[in-house]
Amino acid sequence: MPVFPKYVSVRLRTSQSAQLDFWRGAIGEAELTGFPFGLIEEPWGAEVNPERCVAVVADVRTEQEMHELQQLPVTAVCSNHLVDAIPGVVSIRPCDLTCGEMAARHLVQRGYRSFATLSEGSTHTECRVKGFWRTIHHEMPAAPEVRITIPSEELWALDNPFKDIEFLWQHVEEQLAACPPDTGFFCATGCLGERFLYAAHCNVGERVNVMGVVGVNDREQRFFIPGSAISLTKVDMGREHLGAEIVKWLSARIDADSISSHKGDVVLVPPTGIMIRSSSAGYACAHPLAARAGRMIWEHVQYGEVPSVDAIAEEFRMSSRTLRRIFQEYHGSNFRDFVRRVQHDRAKHLLRDPALTIAEVAVGCGFHSQSAFARAFAVKEGVSPRQWRRQ
Repeated sequence: MPVFPKYVSVRLRTSQSAQLDFWRGAIGEAELTGFPFGLIEEPWGAEVNPERCVAVVADVRTEQEMHELQQLPVTAVCSNHLVDAIPGVVSIRPCDLTCGEMAARHLVQRGYRSFATLSEGSTHTECRVKGFWRTIHHEMPAAPEVRITIPSEELWALDNPFKDIEFLWQHVEEQLAACPPDTGFFCATGCLGERFLYAAHCNVGERVNVMGVVGVNDREQRFFIPGSAISLTKVDMGREHLGAEIVKWLSARIDADSISSHKGDVVLVPPTGIMIRSSSAGYACAHPLAARAGRMIWEHVQYGEVPSVDAIAEEFRMSSRTLRRIFQEYHGSNFRDFVRRVQHDRAKHLLRDPALTIAEVAVGCGFHSQSAFARAFAVKEGVSPRQWRRQ
């Protein structure tokens, strides 16, 4: 491992998956481009030696952290959702306006004609909401606005917010009742999309199947929602991409004079795109380890990845042979057939989206070529993906 005489201090909350993504992106870009300085993770409040530290990179979530960065003797580069710009600090952050625009275009392209937004009223989520409605009114000038705001101080104060649906439902029930069943919802707060989807399912049942729900950064599927027809689409704000972009920015301006001349600048990084996801409920089983392994395979396939039995076995610190035996006993199929089943279910889910090409569907469920996907699909269905889509 190389030792660098000078370094960039990185201050993140590594307990959060989003911050881990940010870190992976920064490290990956540094290794790829030969970044001339080390990236060292340090806690908030750590002293800075300007003789060795060339810059501080941080994810800012509180005003106290914002003020701390402003007092540093070196240039601070941050990702923040507090304000548009921090005086004396370079702000490189996700473009919330574009996030809302992407969500709106996705719902319009899929045929929705009634829309609603949910947010907790913070500065960055309201910017997403603004982008959403601006795009909706451009595409459909007569569309009415339904805005639902959930008190943030109550939302985040819950002991177990991902399971407490009563709180969420009491804030959306009245407005939801006034919306047509096939309404497209944009949940502008991170992880609010899956919470709303679960609350809706528990209270209105099958009606949720015709809703369109777009969330933001709903990375972990926290609920087993019955019925694979239910999907949750998310706008991926691209924390890993953001980490890479910050390293790129530093690489181009790394000498002290150049960096300091950009203090107060704001650089907006667009989201990486839209991801369509389906429920993993159909792969649950009685054995906890087998259920977790099945869920892990499902998560990989959602990202167009096909995990090997060795990789999954290593995650659970067991032999591949033991994992194969557990799958056969509790899932009723061998490991390879289980993966193929998950890929096939994912393929049928994606084929229902007319905006996706067959090639995009193939990549989206982990196939390296369209022809390989078509052969595998025909074995299961007896028809090609194109023919199945037309049925």
